[in-house]
Amino acid sequence: MAGEWTPTTPDDHFLISDIPGSDRDIKNNTATVIEKEHRELGDGNSGGEHLQGSAMAYVLATASAPTEDPAGTSFVEADIGRLWFDTTENNMKVLTEVDPDVWVTPLNDNSEFSDGGTPTKVDSDAAAMARNVIYKVSTSGFVTAWNNVNRTNTVQGLIGAANPPTFEIAENDTDVAASQSNFVSFFVPKDYYFEVTSSENMTINWVPFTTGGGAPVNQTP
Repeated sequence: MAGEWTPTTPDDHFLISDIPGSDRDIKNNTATVIEKEHRELGDGNSGGEHLQGSAMAYVLATASAPTEDPAGTSFVEADIGRLWFDTTENNMKVLTEVDPDVWVTPLNDNSEFSDGGTPTKVDSDAAAMARNVIYKVSTSGFVTAWNNVNRTNTVQGLIGAANPPTFEIAENDTDVAASQSNFVSFFVPKDYYFEVTSSENMTINWVPFTTGGGAPVNQTP
């Protein structure tokens, strides 16, 4: 009967003349279920795409990180991109690798840009940050650096996911007037390394995006 989903029908004594109506019922019932959260099915296998807001993310604590798809199969490469809301950290995470599974918190999560942290000129050892020294940060933020002597020297800002950082993100080699300073400012992503290179001493300031994000950690022996 149309509108019902009864796996036990038709029975073995089903009349051949009832087959067309039963076939239509199957299609109608299937479409009714699918179209609750998918686009209307059409000819030529068209339709069926997810409607906005229809896909459900995993909602689990950190200790119960997802390891299987809804059918109970371990994640494979085709599952990369699945979403998980970690109720322990209150962060949305994305599956970026499988076997082993790696869940990554996107850079623009709310916690990363909430209130902003306190600027600091010292590293985690309370030592003044210095030129030609590599630091690692635990949260995203900005580095600003400037000097007040020998203003013809070149100042560079380097960042990288590995130590040593090699990507030049900022440079200033301007021969400025005596009343001015050579200055660079650049963004550093969470868990990245940075270095300010210069032939002269620099004042280096770190501004984390997250309250309590912590000072940069000196990586140079």
